[in-house]
Amino acid sequence: MIDYLKYFDRESYLFEDVHSRFHADHSLGAFDFFSIVIWKANRAKSKIARRLLKKDLKEKQELEARCRALTDSLYKAKVSRLVPTGLNLRDKDRYLYGRSNALQLEEDIQRSFNVLDK
Repeated sequence: MIDYLKYFDRESYLFEDVHSRFHADHSLGAFDFFSIVIWKANRAKSKIARRLLKKDLKEKQELEARCRALTDSLYKAKVSRLVPTGLNLRDKDRYLYGRSNALQLEEDIQRSFNVLDK
C-alpha cells in the first residue's frame, strides 16, 4: 500500500522507497517505474506505456510484468556494463545522464549547432 504522504514528496519517495526496493528486487513494478517516468517527463508516460505494450503483442503480458522485465534487464546488463564499477545506483544514473549530455554537446559542436543550415 502506498503511503500518500511519502508519495506527495515524489523525489524523496523515489530516492528512498523506490531505491530500496530496486536494490532488493533488482526490478521495478509498473507503479514505481511510471513514478520515475512522470518525475523525469510526465508527457512521456503514455508513449512509453504504448511502446512497452506494443512490443511482442503475441505474448499478452501486462504492463506490470513488462516493467519488471525491462528494469531487471537494465539492472543486469546495461547499467552494470556502461558505468565504472564502485558507483552507487544514484551515481550510475548521474554518470549515464552526464555521459548522454556530454555526447550530445559534442555532436552539437561538431555540427556547429546547425546554425549554418539556416
